[in-house]
Amino acid sequence: MHFKYILRFWENVANLGPDECWLWKACTDAHGRGIMTITVAGKAYNIKAPRFAFFESTGRWPSGLILHSCDTPLCCNPAHLREGSQLENMRDAIERGRTKVGSQHGQAKLTEADIPVVRSLAAEGWSQEAIARRFGVSRGPIKAILGGWTWKHVK
Repeated sequence: MHFKYILRFWENVANLGPDECWLWKACTDAHGRGIMTITVAGKAYNIKAPRFAFFESTGRWPSGLILHSCDTPLCCNPAHLREGSQLENMRDAIERGRTKVGSQHGQAKLTEADIPVVRSLAAEGWSQEAIARRFGVSRGPIKAILGGWTWKHVK
């Protein structure tokens, strides 16, 4: 890696100590994640700052995602970064409460108050299709609720 990129990278990182988040201070993408542009053979590439930090600390580019133990997308502290998969990233998000569930989800058509009614109607013998029609949804969400795959947070 060309020295100018390494120098530019560290000029844009606020190093606050070994245990603290080292925050990226320069450009961010549409999701608020730090990015830097490097040019290789005349072609410009946007590299996520934590990915570059991982490369700088290990000497290799990660084959998967970069996961943050601190849950801070702008953090570039190598002690807070690890390589992982999309599945591990989703597990982390769920365990740490970073996912939207139920009516918090932007596409939810049902609410937490609807779920006990759905379950009650099914217990009374209503078909999934009839319940779906009552709530103006397709059969899929009703099946997922009754199967215990979704809306698990509603007792």
